[in-house]
Amino acid sequence: MKRLSVAIVATALVASPAASTPYCDALMHESQLERRYQRLAPIFSHTGAGWIFTSDQLDEDFQMKAEADALMEDVIGEFARRDIPLAILVAPPRAVVAGQDIVDLTLGSIGQYNVDDARQSFSDFLTQLRQGGAVVPDLMAVATAESPTPFYFQRDSHWTNTGAARSALALANALGMQATFDLVDIASSEMFQERGSLSDIVDATCGYRAVSEATPQFNYTVLTEQSDSNLLGSTRNTQFALLFGTSFSDRYRRDQYQVADAFSSALGIELINESVSGGGLIGPLEAFALSGGFEVERPDLVIWEFPYTEVPQASALRQLLGAMRANDSALLSQHRLDVIEDSLTLFLDSSVSNSNLLHVRLNTPEARWLKIDLYFPDGQKHTIQLRRKNSMAARGQFEDWWVDIHDVDDGMPEKIRFRFDTSVDVSNVEINFMRYLH
Repeated sequence: MKRLSVAIVATALVASPAASTPYCDALMHESQLERRYQRLAPIFSHTGAGWIFTSDQLDEDFQMKAEADALMEDVIGEFARRDIPLAILVAPPRAVVAGQDIVDLTLGSIGQYNVDDARQSFSDFLTQLRQGGAVVPDLMAVATAESPTPFYFQRDSHWTNTGAARSALALANALGMQATFDLVDIASSEMFQERGSLSDIVDATCGYRAVSEATPQFNYTVLTEQSDSNLLGSTRNTQFALLFGTSFSDRYRRDQYQVADAFSSALGIELINESVSGGGLIGPLEAFALSGGFEVERPDLVIWEFPYTEVPQASALRQLLGAMRANDSALLSQHRLDVIEDSLTLFLDSSVSNSNLLHVRLNTPEARWLKIDLYFPDGQKHTIQLRRKNSMAARGQFEDWWVDIHDVDDGMPEKIRFRFDTSVDVSNVEINFMRYLH
């Protein structure tokens, strides 16, 4: 992804006709931030405009690379194979929603971040998802439409309760359903004071606490009558949807922004929220697949929510695809080995030439990453990085790692090196070369 160049920041700020007024200069320097915030530097802020943007929120390029695009189509295809409709909701870039004037003011430079370019790239990304076969509402149009209540907070990375509700209505429309409520009808006198994840950074770095932002809550209990809509033509009497999301759908680990209520009400069906704050792009989906959830009962809809900062990468999609294909594969070859110095290498023969899945079983469920280096006869090396977030431990820990290795390169690799999480004791491993049967 294209990001702002840190090297030009100082010059841009000096040369700006309307220099920004940050909360403090330390926000711009990685070395002056707490370690947990350093990856977000430089952090742009403006005390007058009130907005804060971290560097990862200032990408202009959102399109998936060719490999990731093809893998995403395969992931969507796994839902289609199970006859499960898949909707993907991607919260749009905050900087684009804020607008060019706010961005210029906050960055202290005109045009340093091009809102129009970012908007077009994000739209192209949504097109990629739709072409893969998913239902994908245009939340950019929703977020930039006029509204008495904003879609995003200015000093927090997440959408507001209003943003979540309007996104739910957009999904219903994208599914061809009639909206089941109007925000005016469910307005509540209760307000939530969002202290702000970005304000926390300012507080920790500058010693200043920005004012909290009030956002209205909604009373979804007034929607007592079940919608008479029939979700995607389902013939079952009881319909339900599964929501797999990020902190947007599990804020403060209690769904503070009422996302589940909003989607359930908009669609008129029961919704089970499997989202995990801090679980990342694929964490909740992978855990559900590995626990056999998709084999128990087929939902009428799966909603996959992630923000613009989580554009899918090839390694994560191979990890998710492996988990979803695990129960439909056959064993070709098995190897049980001791691990020495945190890695091991296998030289491959013809017995695994048809393998397109790897199943790695460790002696511990506590590993948080696994790196797989595939070496090909033409001299090419391809590394797949598998990761699990600490936050996912509450949903179950797994000794098993699955990864799809089809079409990594032309032909099969001649050897594979496995590198294991050095923070845990991986002493032995079972490596299974599998063949996906569909």
